[in-house]
Amino acid sequence: MALFVEPPPQMMAPLMKPLFQWTFTPHPDWDRVRRRLEKVTAWPGAPRTVRVEHTTLGGVAAELLVPPVINADTTVLYLHGGGFTVGSPRTHRALAGRLAVAMKASTYVLDYRLAPEHPWPAAEQDAVAAYRALLARGIPADRIAVAGDSAGGGLALTVAITARDAGIPAPAVLGLICPGLDISQTALNALPTTSKDIVLSPPLVRSFLTAYTNGFDGLRPSGSPLHAALAGLPPIVIDTASNDLIVSQSRELAARARAAGVTVHYTEHRGLWHVFHALAGVLPQATRALRHLAQEMVRYTNPASATPIHGKNLSASVPKSGPPRILKRDSR
Repeated sequence: MALFVEPPPQMMAPLMKPLFQWTFTPHPDWDRVRRRLEKVTAWPGAPRTVRVEHTTLGGVAAELLVPPVINADTTVLYLHGGGFTVGSPRTHRALAGRLAVAMKASTYVLDYRLAPEHPWPAAEQDAVAAYRALLARGIPADRIAVAGDSAGGGLALTVAITARDAGIPAPAVLGLICPGLDISQTALNALPTTSKDIVLSPPLVRSFLTAYTNGFDGLRPSGSPLHAALAGLPPIVIDTASNDLIVSQSRELAARARAAGVTVHYTEHRGLWHVFHALAGVLPQATRALRHLAQEMVRYTNPASATPIHGKNLSASVPKSGPPRILKRDSR
C-alpha cells in the first residue's frame, strides 16, 4: 500500500519560489507578466465537474463557474487578485472553482479592468457595478457572498462599504483571502524589509501600486478600505498566512472590524505565503483552507445547509480591542 506524506510548507516554499520569481518581476512588463501568469495557472484549473460559462455583469466580462451540485440560495461574486494589474478569471479557476464546489454555489469571477491601462478607480467601479447587477437580477443580497484574494479582497471590502454608504442591501458575508487593504504610501513604507513570503516583495508591491494609483494618494477610504469606517458591515471571514508580506493588514482589519461590532472569523496559516490558496488542487493545505473558508461563509448565505466544523477549531477569535488573537496553524 502506497503511503502519501504531506510535504510541510517549509519544504514546499523553496520549490515554489523560483516559479513565482519567474512570473512576477519588479517593475515588470505587465503584458509579459499576464502571459506568464496564464501559463503557470493553466494547471490544474477548475475541477473537471465545474462548468465554465462566459457572461457579463453590469457590462463587465465575467466567467460563471457552475459546480455539479448547486444550492440555488447561494451566489458568489469572486474578485481575483493580481495587484490590480494582472490576473483574470482564467488564472483563478483552480481557486474559485474549488470554492464554488465547496459552497455549492454559482460563482461569478469578474474580469475587471486592469492597470496601468485602467488605473484607480476602474477596478472598484467594475466590482460595484457587478454587485449591483446581481441585485438587479433579483438575487437577494442575503444570499450573495462577495469574496476575493489579495487586491480582490480589498475590492470585496470596498463593495460592502460602498453598498452600506449608498443605502443598498449589503452582501450576506465577505470572504477575504490574504487581502490587500491599503494602497497608501504610508502602508508601502511600512512593509517589512525582510520577509519569508515567496510571492510578494516590497519592490513588487511598489510596482503594483505605482501602476494602479497613477498619482492618486491612496489615502481615501475607497482606495484603501482599511481606513474606512467599518461599523454596519456584514460578517467578514479572513483567511491569511503568517508569512504573507501584508499579513499586518489582515490583522488590523480583524481588530478594527471587531471593535466596530462586526462579526469576524479570522484564520492565519502558519508557515504559508501570500495567497497560497491559489494552489488549491495541488497543495493540500490550500484545498483545505478553501473548504474551511466556504464552510464559514455558508453559515451566512445558507445557514440551514452549513456543515459543522469538527475537530480543531480553525477560527481565531478577535477581541473587541487590540490585535486579534492569532491562530497559527498550517491547515492540518
